[in-house]
Amino acid sequence: MLVSWLGPALVLAAPQAFWRGLTAAFILPKLLLLGLGTGLCAAAVLARRREVRATVLDGPLAGLAAASVASALFSVDPWLSLVGRHGGFSDSLLGLCGALCSWYAASWLDEPRRALIPRLALWAGAAAAAHAVLQTAGLDPWGIGPLPTGRAVAGVGSPVDLGGVLALLFPLALEAARQDGRPAVERVLAVLYLAGLAATGSRAAWLGAGAGALVVLGLSSSLANGSRRRIVVIGLLAAVLAAAVAWRAGARRTFRDSDEARVAVWRTALRAVQARPLLGYGPGTFEHAFRLHRTPDDIKLMRGAYQLQDHAHNGVLDALAQGGALNLAAWAWVCAALAAALWSARGAPGVPA
Repeated sequence: MLVSWLGPALVLAAPQAFWRGLTAAFILPKLLLLGLGTGLCAAAVLARRREVRATVLDGPLAGLAAASVASALFSVDPWLSLVGRHGGFSDSLLGLCGALCSWYAASWLDEPRRALIPRLALWAGAAAAAHAVLQTAGLDPWGIGPLPTGRAVAGVGSPVDLGGVLALLFPLALEAARQDGRPAVERVLAVLYLAGLAATGSRAAWLGAGAGALVVLGLSSSLANGSRRRIVVIGLLAAVLAAAVAWRAGARRTFRDSDEARVAVWRTALRAVQARPLLGYGPGTFEHAFRLHRTPDDIKLMRGAYQLQDHAHNGVLDALAQGGALNLAAWAWVCAALAAALWSARGAPGVPA
């Protein structure tokens, strides 16, 4: 029984893993858990000698892998594109390979183990949200603490990445909150997720969580009165939390300063895209592209804060600068396949409405 859920649990716990004794304290522990969890999932599949099933993402993921390999072959630094930079391995082919292995290992598990994954994910995200709330209250049990601007990072190490994790899982929390048959504690996790999202100060994560909530409601065939009331309460809490965090950040001028710097980064990223539009500079090489195309005015505008910039603060520009139009098209294919699968699964037996 332990082994049956340990693999997925390790994969889902990876975002919170860190070890302060390492120079890449927030990266290497996550890679370790991701690798161990994926290996255990694969071992469970092989031990049962089950037939490997096809998934809706087989074609899109193959296209993404091919686009990434093509970009790496023509990278300005092929070795960097293969392995990744120290402290940021996720953008490399190694990081993509780990993500692909996790997807397929989980997809090939039997039905009881696959059904366990959403609940494990829900609780893993709740742990990260609780950690973020404790950080902003000055009660971090591990002593990491928030950024100087007050934005929580939990064990993820970045408010932006933490917001991405919570926004991705928030629809699960909302689905649990609107179902009458779930335990009461699971029905209030959506509020904890909202508090964690507010603590990140990530406006993109707020928008992503809102979009996810709209998808959940759009795919729901019907909503009981009790579910409607819970969703209204959650929505009001979200508005209050977002307003409070925006006011706090505005008082510190963190958003305005950050916005000016990000616009400069976006301009530099666009120049990099124009220079190598088809295959980009290679996976994991945004910092190289940024150094090539930044201007003295950009550096002055950013006040030195982002002179070493390893990402574009924009997913589309990151995909274009590092992998070119081919990479962006592959990512669009993946997203379209996921959307189509969600739409076709509406109302299917055993699938949440």
